[in-house]
Amino acid sequence: MKKTILLILVCLTFLISGCSQGSPEVKTEEDIRAEVQAELEAEEKLKEELRAEIEAEMADEAALDAEAPETAVTDSEAGDTPVTAPDAGPDNEKNPHDTAVIDASSLTEGMDIEGHVLKDLKYIENAELSYVLEGEFELEGVLYNDMLWDEPRFEADEGGYLDTKIAFMGETMIDLPSKYVYLGQYSDLTAYISSDHIDRIKSGEVLPARLVARNNLLVLRDGTEGHAGYETIVSLEILEGDQGDEPSDSGADEPGAGSDSQEESRFAPEELSGTWIDYSKYHTVIIPMSESVNAPLLAKTTASFSDNPENIRVRFTVFGDMDDVRLSYSESMGAEAEIIELGTLHDCMVEVYAPFGTDFSTVKVEGLVNTMEENRIDFNLDDLRDHSEYEIIMIK
Repeated sequence: MKKTILLILVCLTFLISGCSQGSPEVKTEEDIRAEVQAELEAEEKLKEELRAEIEAEMADEAALDAEAPETAVTDSEAGDTPVTAPDAGPDNEKNPHDTAVIDASSLTEGMDIEGHVLKDLKYIENAELSYVLEGEFELEGVLYNDMLWDEPRFEADEGGYLDTKIAFMGETMIDLPSKYVYLGQYSDLTAYISSDHIDRIKSGEVLPARLVARNNLLVLRDGTEGHAGYETIVSLEILEGDQGDEPSDSGADEPGAGSDSQEESRFAPEELSGTWIDYSKYHTVIIPMSESVNAPLLAKTTASFSDNPENIRVRFTVFGDMDDVRLSYSESMGAEAEIIELGTLHDCMVEVYAPFGTDFSTVKVEGLVNTMEENRIDFNLDDLRDHSEYEIIMIK
């Protein structure tokens, strides 16, 4: 029994000894947990440091962005504003004014454009543009009666423009300052020019004039003709006296009267369908469909192939002379054509009315332009093509 008890005590001693020897293994797990905790704390600290670095970089970028507008204004004042050079005109002659084009969407309040500040800017994409271009402008051109509104109108010639134009809705190129200016009522002109000159303009004469005005304003809205003017008219004078000419009834051509020499053309140069036209360089210019800015200076005639109120209108314009003009309308392929003889046209816009009942309906225009040789002219008008698809005919 004693031996048995002694054996049990020895076993217990070994067991107790084994348990006491395993305690270091438990302490190692605690150490591992401590080490893991230390690593987690170190990783969190590293994340905080990285987060602080990122926030510092973002703050630096925001500071640079805040300085960017000031830099952009400086670039604009230095003349480095990005612009799009226009295409060259016929015979590689470049429009003398189209040296820079700024899209309306790029305009900013207070922008400097060749020494003139843009104010009161309002722009709605593809819908509206209005502004005031501050400063004084001196323009030479002609003063005449706008027959549509029976009001005096000034039209500038090539002098006085800035080298910059504004593109509105992608196609409309706006001269700076405005090329056309309505001057209110005739009674408003008495402060600037004589009653004799006013009477001559009312009767249809076109008089050379010089306009000095301040603060050019413009309002354009899609679907309207728009409005151009000046806040102040500084002076308006008739230029006949500069050449020593006495006022007379023969001092200027009436609208539609024209001149035998296109070298002294009274028509303003313009761009139509991507073609630059300087009328002084051509004997005759024929423009299908598109309407010229010189329309107020032209005679007007109409031709109709039926009295149907649903008739569709097409048109063409002749600057200079075109003889033996003949119109023929065909309703469809192979149909017998109706004929209208117009004879000779001179500085004239012709409006033609026809049913255009099928996709093959067309009005054919034929005529003759006599220079040193006979130039046979023929082209077709229809109601399907865009105006820009017609070729402008220019004969020297």
